[in-house]
Amino acid sequence: MSGDDSGDRRWWDRRTSGQREEWNCRLELFHTNPLDVPLDEWVTELAFRLADETGTG
Repeated sequence: MSGDDSGDRRWWDRRTSGQREEWNCRLELFHTNPLDVPLDEWVTELAFRLADETGTG
């Protein structure tokens, strides 16, 4: 779940089953090339799909 202090609550579009976690969309963008840049200097961006108001994608 994500949200802020305004009371606006948004849920990530995912589900869990036992120990397994399934995401309908989770995207990792690499702004640096991991083959050329040391791990501690990577620049990445994460994007997550939000569920609709019913709690599903």
